[in-house]
Amino acid sequence: MRSPDGYPPPREARGTLAAALAVRGWPLVRSEEAWARRHGWSETGEPEGLAYKIEIFEALDRRHGFTVRAPRIPGLRYRDLDEID
Repeated sequence: MRSPDGYPPPREARGTLAAALAVRGWPLVRSEEAWARRHGWSETGEPEGLAYKIEIFEALDRRHGFTVRAPRIPGLRYRDLDEID
């Protein structure tokens, strides 16, 4: 992802793109290799970082008795909070 003048976009742009892809049903986990790097992108950035945060927040909601009514993200395992690394 590059701007028209060749510079990388601000970090926030990647997170915004990831969110836009997610709500349109595009996969947030692009490969096992990208998923392995999710921790480095958990604040802003690549789609796997957003997927990782969604996994954590949904696990927290389920632990506290909330019903999560959201589309499933392809590639996520939807584990319990204790199982998330």
